[in-house]
Amino acid sequence: MSFITPESGFCLSPEATTVYPRCGDIIEEGGEKYILTENGRVLQTDGECSLPALPAFSCQVDRKLADSGSFITIVNTCTLPITITGFRNSDSARFSILEYPKYIGQDLYEIGNTSQLPITLRPFEQTSISTFFHPLRSELEHGTAGTFDIRDGDKFGATIDIYPGFPILNCTSSDTECDASFALTGEFICEKTPDLSVLASNGNFTPPDLTTIAKIENTYCLPRTKVMEFNTTDVISIENIYSGLSGLSLFYAETLNNISPNWSVEYPDMGVSGALGTFYHLVTGIMGGGAHGSLNSLLASSVDNYSVTSQTTDQPGRTVSGSYSPNNSTTFVSGGYTYTGMFFEMNPGEPAGLMTNHVLFFNGQIIPGEAKDVRMFMAQSGDLTSEKLCDV
Repeated sequence: MSFITPESGFCLSPEATTVYPRCGDIIEEGGEKYILTENGRVLQTDGECSLPALPAFSCQVDRKLADSGSFITIVNTCTLPITITGFRNSDSARFSILEYPKYIGQDLYEIGNTSQLPITLRPFEQTSISTFFHPLRSELEHGTAGTFDIRDGDKFGATIDIYPGFPILNCTSSDTECDASFALTGEFICEKTPDLSVLASNGNFTPPDLTTIAKIENTYCLPRTKVMEFNTTDVISIENIYSGLSGLSLFYAETLNNISPNWSVEYPDMGVSGALGTFYHLVTGIMGGGAHGSLNSLLASSVDNYSVTSQTTDQPGRTVSGSYSPNNSTTFVSGGYTYTGMFFEMNPGEPAGLMTNHVLFFNGQIIPGEAKDVRMFMAQSGDLTSEKLCDV
């Protein structure tokens, strides 16, 4: 017979009244029945699942404690029928026949307690007897297993006598070996686990030098576009600054459109177009209403979801809506100039792609001659007191 394999599919086979712990409760094996109870309540035991007085295997392991062996074939070589009326098993705790686990612990198989009996064989007819090996749990827990090469594991055996008894052919001259019986054997065999220590490659391990650990610093900045400048006129007036801001907005947009291969590659954030288009809408609106005598008119203005459409070769017709609340502005010094920044909130259209809120910074001062009069750039919105600006 062969020993247990996990593929056998047979259920647990206990020895007599063996009980085992299950996370603090004691239950009978097979029936999932609590045996330590009082007035319908379970009595908890001290300690973990495994108690010293009980087997030490895990509560959650799916245990396979039985295996089927080879069939025993009985052939009637007589010229008359024979009838098998029973069997006697010399070790019913570890071996059983016919059906598992129905006949565990049954020493005598008779017509009254065995549904498969009697078995009648006509001349030269044969029958097969199923055999099963189910060692005691304590033997599996504490036994010794051999290997296929070295068969020094624990071995067990049982004799199955056949009733009413009849001669056995092809046996030795010993009367005992010619009795109507057959022997069942089982042994513990485990496949040898290969030595995997070489896989650790401990000889190639170099311990780290922890005396000097590099300091890791994270940096974060708000992306900004390039500063663009525009020359308008030598006549100093606030109105001319508005004209310069309007002209610079168009010049900025034209410059973006002429970036090769595409401005959306260098500036993929649609917030750039949204802030620029919304700012141009505010400036030209104030100029058209004749209120461009003070820059405060621009900072105190407002707009809600002004739609800006960006035409690009990779994705034409992307839209974004820009909003500005009155006096939502700040100042920022860069390159020797003091810039005024207006915070624009962006809302995506269809399709918008990447889009964030932006701040548009501008500086305007009429400088006679060739010097530029107005300048402008944009950056993602953020806390300018704690976060740096960095060029895209």
